[in-house]
Amino acid sequence: MDNSIRVLQIGLGYIGLAVTQILAEREDYELVAAADINPALAGSDLGKLAGLPGGLGIP
Repeated sequence: MDNSIRVLQIGLGYIGLAVTQILAEREDYELVAAADINPALAGSDLGKLAGLPGGLGIP
């Protein structure tokens, strides 16, 4: 059974993207979705926004 904590990242500003970088490195968390008030970010890969090579495949 997978005991990872599923995470919806709300807010993709400086702090939100820093949190994304940290959570992406952890095995006990699973980033599953993201939301932000900025419509220009819609459809962008969360990992690429956070500067992670290859992205995360999470729009």
